Amino acid sequence: MNINIDKQSKTPVYLQIVSQLKAEIKRGDIKNGATLPSERALSKILGVHRNTIIKVYNELKAEGFVESKQGIGYMVSFGKEPERPAAAKVASL
Repeated sequence: MNINIDKQSKTPVYLQIVSQLKAEIKRGDIKNGATLPSERALSKILGVHRNTIIKVYNELKAEGFVESKQGIGYMVSFGKEPERPAAAKVASL
C-alpha cells in the first residue's frame, strides 16, 4: 500500500486516500479478500486522525470496495455483490 498525501491540495485528505486505495484495488495491487489495516493502524501509518480513516473506510464501503466483518476488520470485496441485511433478502423473494 503506497499512499501519498498532499496537504497543500484542495482535495480533502480523506478523498485523496480513497482515490489511491480504489486505484490500488482496481489494479490488483491490493487483492480481493485482503484485510486492510485497522483504523488506528492506518491513521498512525499515514499520520492522520482516526476519524479521517473512518471516513475513508465508510466511503469505500458505500462504493462497494470493502466490507467490514466484526472481529476481522475491513476486507477488500471489489466486484462482489454487496451483502444485504436478512430482512432485505426476504423482502426481495
